[in-house]
Amino acid sequence: MNLQEVLVILAMASTFDARLTAGDDEDKLNRAKAWNAALDRDLTFECGKEYVIGHYSDYKTSIMPADINLRWRQFKRQNKPIEETKKIVRQIEADRSNATGMPDKIREQLNDILQRKP
Repeated sequence: MNLQEVLVILAMASTFDARLTAGDDEDKLNRAKAWNAALDRDLTFECGKEYVIGHYSDYKTSIMPADINLRWRQFKRQNKPIEETKKIVRQIEADRSNATGMPDKIREQLNDILQRKP
């Protein structure tokens, strides 16, 4: 996320939680810079917003960057096998388009895999 997106995340969180309300614009910017430094670099804006909403749907405590990072890392761990499978399938597709004489049985299995929904 970029700094502007972190500002939005903090504004959302402060709407739920007055303890996160910053004072003036300089304070808001400094708080956003600190959060931006603490949040995982690959965290997406959409997931950040979702995690803030989810947090305040379930907890009364203030949300911190560590809470968001934890949920993001759990999400990535759960989806890693899916991403790895997609990568393998893309490689198979590329190889298939360049291959000649692929045995029919392997071609059938490949087509079956490619037609499955994740």
